[in-house]
Amino acid sequence: MYRSIDDLESLYAAIVSSASQSAGAQTVMLLVPPELDAVCACKLLVSQLRIDYIAHRILPVSSYSDIRQACHDLPNLPDVSSIILINCGGMLPVGLLPNQRVYVIESRRPLNLDNLFASEYVYVVDGDGMVDRDLVEERDAYVAMVGADDDEDDDEDDNDQDEDEDLDIVEEDDDDDDDGFASDPDDTSASSTRRKRKRPRTSSPERTGRDTARADENDKGGNDNDDDDTDVDADESTSAGPKSPIFEPPPNQEDKENLGAFSTAALASGLPSSPSRSRSRPRSRSRQRDQFATIDSASSSSDTDQDDSNNDRPPLWPPRHPPRANARAHTSLALAPLIFNYYGQGTWLGTASALIMYRLITQLGRATPDAAWLAAVGVTAQAVNEEIARARYEACMSELDADIAQMVHTAQAAGAGAGAGAGVVSRATVDWRLPLYRHWSLLDALTCARGPAARLATWTEQGISRIRYLFAKLGVPLDEYSKPYVHMDKRARGVVDMQLAGEAPTVGLDPQGLQWKCVTRSTGEGKVVSAADVVDAVAAIASGGLPAAAMTTQGMLTGIGADAFYAMMGALGSDVQVGRGIEAAKCMVKETMRVAGTLITRRAIKTLRGLRYVLVRDVGDAMGALRTPWGVKQLALALGAALREVGRADLPLVVGVLQPRTGGAEAAAAASVEGDDDEPEGMVKRNKVGLAFQYAAADVQARVAQEWFDPSVLWIDKEDVTDFLEVLQGRLAAPE
Repeated sequence: MYRSIDDLESLYAAIVSSASQSAGAQTVMLLVPPELDAVCACKLLVSQLRIDYIAHRILPVSSYSDIRQACHDLPNLPDVSSIILINCGGMLPVGLLPNQRVYVIESRRPLNLDNLFASEYVYVVDGDGMVDRDLVEERDAYVAMVGADDDEDDDEDDNDQDEDEDLDIVEEDDDDDDDGFASDPDDTSASSTRRKRKRPRTSSPERTGRDTARADENDKGGNDNDDDDTDVDADESTSAGPKSPIFEPPPNQEDKENLGAFSTAALASGLPSSPSRSRSRPRSRSRQRDQFATIDSASSSSDTDQDDSNNDRPPLWPPRHPPRANARAHTSLALAPLIFNYYGQGTWLGTASALIMYRLITQLGRATPDAAWLAAVGVTAQAVNEEIARARYEACMSELDADIAQMVHTAQAAGAGAGAGAGVVSRATVDWRLPLYRHWSLLDALTCARGPAARLATWTEQGISRIRYLFAKLGVPLDEYSKPYVHMDKRARGVVDMQLAGEAPTVGLDPQGLQWKCVTRSTGEGKVVSAADVVDAVAAIASGGLPAAAMTTQGMLTGIGADAFYAMMGALGSDVQVGRGIEAAKCMVKETMRVAGTLITRRAIKTLRGLRYVLVRDVGDAMGALRTPWGVKQLALALGAALREVGRADLPLVVGVLQPRTGGAEAAAAASVEGDDDEPEGMVKRNKVGLAFQYAAADVQARVAQEWFDPSVLWIDKEDVTDFLEVLQGRLAAPE
């Protein structure tokens, strides 16, 4: 179920209360991916758990398989009562766990409707009020499709009583409990002697189509796999509740061919991992009407009939009231397009998880400038990746600025001082939107900034000449703007700060695009770093972009996974590591822009029927910068900015980089920042390529992996790239 931002304090109190019942044990588990927004949110939440002396365990996850493994390890962690998923579980149905409550802090959209409306033990924080504001129709449709009205439940209870009588007779002759669900030997109540029927549960709309495919396979293959199915069911019966759908394998190719329209939901929400063939997991048959209801389709009655008859279900089907079942099926068909459109609208970002955790801290009355700083870094990470619109970013910065101003005023009133010493966080002020400009020259910053670089084509000599002309108009000599910014003459630096925005239109630059609000912080070395600087620095550290001499820890040698996560956690708390990361970030930014310029100059971007794509086979020294999903996405954003400048952003852009170390290619899809007329105000254009990625991979049975939880970033085997692109362009070209 969903909870608004105002309920954060009560949710946190519930976590603390459940943890206090097992003093000294690790009762809280945090699952966090190596993404900057998630890591900032994790640090903020952990700081509060430590204040309240709550023992906790942080588990880095980089894929859905990691989450599945965490679930499998839960029996070895009996004291865990609360599981918190940060930016890694909101787009797929979480389901139920035996003895834990699950809390989902998610910035990605669309959120899974099962998590929002179906489960009593899964709490999703709606950080921006989206559910009550934008999902009224979807919520009503979902409730109608799962048959949640009281009259329907009453009719089913009457049906169950009749069916249970017949089931008692069957069970007298079947002591082996073929479906793998043994009754509780300690339960002597009358209800324990009856096996209740459960309506076919669909934790997401994909389940109906997947179950249909399994029924078809059973018809073709008979009951040859009955023994295997019984074993799986018996294993599942060891838990008190059904396995979480997020831990199920994706549909295989035969499932994909038989998928009904409901499969759009799961695929649109970023169905993880490879669609390679694997044995489908039998459905659980224990009934939990409170938790999940049914999404029926017109053919669900007959398909379910086949499915159950091939799984040793007593012959009580079809249901005793087919007219009412048919009415529900027609209702589902009528409401299905609304659900399809919700899941198929593409992916986008809502309120940053770091900002949500900061709001929790403010509700607890524990806000500090350091907490506001981490929240600012999380929000800025979204803006740097062009995942939120400028209007939303500015609103978040204004909110944080007001809080910082209040804290500074309180500190001054208390006599604590508010100087510019180490660690002091400054208010959000207008700053240059130029990467790392405080740490190298203005010439380098303008050359490598995505917007100005795309407008001026700074990878060409003509583009560099335009920058020189701009500074000549300002009266700043070449030797001044070519030296590090902090070493510039104060008078020249003052001229730049005062007049650069005014003179920018003379060379075609948008003065508004050169500036934005940003929070800054002073370091122990007397330097000033902005939140944007930290975003680039920490990303470089996590991507293994440090020079060889600076790679002193294993966490800096890998691009993803636990090592990257701990490297990011360490960097956010160390000015020294941030300084090293800034040096690495300068190399990465420069190499990324060099590769982008080379690809544009060579006209390497190809146009197909439904997309534009570029496949990078050899980038030389820049391979280190592009060996991770983060680096590939930065390249996609740089190329996307260049395409917008020439009016060619009408088609999706897919960028692939061959990775020799893995034998595959890392593919990323860039979404436009401009948006369409259909987009809500303040929203970026929603990225629909993630859905097409999953469909195309399933169509060609490509070997793929999702190293991030972002559906628009995908690893694909090198041998499958050609077929994958061919099918992908057909998918994207097809009318919606």
